[in-house]
Amino acid sequence: MENKKSRARSLQKGLLVLSSAAVIAASGGFAWQTPSAFAAATEAVSSAGAEASADASAIGSDFYKLFVQRHLQSMLFSAAYASETEFEDVLTSIRDGRSLLEATGETAASLREAVLDDFARTLELEVTKGALSPSQADQARQAVEEFIDRAISGSWSAAASAFAFQESGEDIVDRRLASIVHDAAEWADRWAIDVRLALRDGLTLTAAATPPPKDSDSDDDDDDDDDDNSALYERMTLPEYLADLLKQDLDRGVETGRLTAEEAAALREQGVAEISRILTEPGYEPEATEWMERFGEDLVNDRIASVRFDTALLSDESIGDALSALARGDSLASVADMSESELTGALVAKAEEAIEAAWRAGAITAALADRLKQDAASLLEAAVKPAPAAAPQEAEGDAAVADASVRRIVEQSVILGEEELTPGELRAALASGRTIAQAVDVEEDVLLSSLQWSADRYIDGEVAAGRLAPGAAEPTKAMARERLAKAVSTPGYTVKVDAEAYAKERLDRILADAAALAVLSEDEVLSEDELLRRLAQGDPLAEAVGMSKDDLLYKLADAVNRELIAFVKDGGMTEEESAQALSAYMAAVRELIKK
Repeated sequence: MENKKSRARSLQKGLLVLSSAAVIAASGGFAWQTPSAFAAATEAVSSAGAEASADASAIGSDFYKLFVQRHLQSMLFSAAYASETEFEDVLTSIRDGRSLLEATGETAASLREAVLDDFARTLELEVTKGALSPSQADQARQAVEEFIDRAISGSWSAAASAFAFQESGEDIVDRRLASIVHDAAEWADRWAIDVRLALRDGLTLTAAATPPPKDSDSDDDDDDDDDDNSALYERMTLPEYLADLLKQDLDRGVETGRLTAEEAAALREQGVAEISRILTEPGYEPEATEWMERFGEDLVNDRIASVRFDTALLSDESIGDALSALARGDSLASVADMSESELTGALVAKAEEAIEAAWRAGAITAALADRLKQDAASLLEAAVKPAPAAAPQEAEGDAAVADASVRRIVEQSVILGEEELTPGELRAALASGRTIAQAVDVEEDVLLSSLQWSADRYIDGEVAAGRLAPGAAEPTKAMARERLAKAVSTPGYTVKVDAEAYAKERLDRILADAAALAVLSEDEVLSEDELLRRLAQGDPLAEAVGMSKDDLLYKLADAVNRELIAFVKDGGMTEEESAQALSAYMAAVRELIKK
């Protein structure tokens, strides 16, 4: 299948930007520019938003489907209760392909009324809680009315499939091809790293996956080629095995209603042709995914950020004394007692070791590893050179981060104020023409100072999470102060939120958001770094956090939707802008979850 290069973030481009910037010693560290976390995906946000704005009635249509999908089981409870039938009996009948009418023995009119009445109460509660907008509730209500009519007389499962996470047949084939090296190693009963090493040496996958020599002592132990305990390579050829895996995936697509038998057959033919091509390509390796690109970028950035500490380790002095000397302004080479080229070589060797380890772990491709080594060498060479005498170019602040840091100003002002107000009462006071400072009865400079502290903490958190370059922190805090000063003194102030910028901001946070949602054992916490490592090694996003695709997409979108509803209520954006942001965000997240 066609490689989707345009979807992957270009790490090389980002690092070239990084290389062209002056890498300077400042405040005990180095400052550099970093690109947006998902350049291609954020482009998709802009594109999806532009397309959505052309038809406001269609904007955000996906979210109500996710909401309905989450409440299908409660509808079965409603039907079972109305018919006085055990829920487990209804569920068993549904799974056997029976209609809701057959499963309950109730009349169609009674079933329809019971399900729709209960669902209407659910919608009313969710709108009150701010989890659904009125328009989303209307869409969900209409969808359930159409769904329940089909489910009463036909297959419940078939009707419910319209609300499930949708994948194209091309997605199924692409995902199977992405694991072809691992699958070939499994067939050959070899370690995947051995196969990958052979591929890096220029062998074809067919040659790289040559089965290990058979133990001569066991040649006569098993004369039955069909024995289930025999190795895969003894039961079928490699092309047959890979084609069979693809067929199984496509057959599941047919079983779940995602594909027709004709579509599956055509996709299988295309996929088998691609498998044949891959098997005979010398030195084959798949395209680097966007997760690999990001993992590799973080890997290089970590090495650049550790230059001072690594230099201290190379020094004959104690680490504390070496770091103190660097803090006084001594050059890296002088502290290490090496020439610049010697120090650069030592640091580059350390970086290459980390990059090679990442390749061996399957977190990056060989081509990406080579590129990262070149970029690391260029950056480390620049870092070792003494900072230029001229004042370094100041980093620019990030307006989107500054906006986000002051976004909760109403809630924060309520907490800080002397008046016992709710956020709603403060907004009402602002609507009447008062300033925030007047409404909460706090001097402007006192309120501004407290709010600035909160904004600073938010911005520092963005730096710590790697979403904001360290050198951009102070300029961004200055931006936030300007916004706060205007906010506390402007009569009738309303927090304005840029829909496109908000969608991109939330997309940048998807790793942190997904890691926080992870369903693991009680004492296990999934860090953002660990999640990225799993994704770079090929784990699908939903699988890496222990959730279904439907659940993960819903929970990510639900958090964004609740904020967007609040923004609309507060006058921060229009309903159309809110729907546009949600639609664009979901489109980008869906693509990431598919991979």
